[in-house]
Amino acid sequence: MAGYGGVQGGLKNIYDSIRHFQRPTLPRTSRKFDVPTLVLHGDDDQIVPIKDSSKKSAKLIKGAKEIYYREAARSHGYAPGEVNADLLKFLRSVQEVGKAALNLAATQSAHLRRSAVA
Repeated sequence: MAGYGGVQGGLKNIYDSIRHFQRPTLPRTSRKFDVPTLVLHGDDDQIVPIKDSSKKSAKLIKGAKEIYYREAARSHGYAPGEVNADLLKFLRSVQEVGKAALNLAATQSAHLRRSAVA
C-alpha cells in the first residue's frame, strides 16, 4: 500500500484516480448537470489540485455552489465538522427551493383548473 497525506491505496488505484482527474471528459459531463451541485475542496490538496478540478467543475456546472476549506488537504477527512455543517446548509437551501417550486406548481395547477371550469 502506498499512502500520501492520510490517503492509502494500491499504487495502481492511486495512479488511476489521478489519471481520471486529467481526463478531458469532465467538461462534457459537467455541462449536463441539471441538479443543485455543491463543490467542496481543501485548498491544500496535494493529490487533486483545486485549479485543475473543483474550480473548473464549478465554472462548468450551472449554478454550482463552491466551498473551499482553508489549509485542508482532503476536505472530506480533515474538516468533518465544517463539511457536515456546510452540507446541511446546502441541503436545506435545496429543500427550500424545492418547496417553493412545488408551491408554485400547485398554485398554477389550481389556477388552470379554475380557468378550465369557468
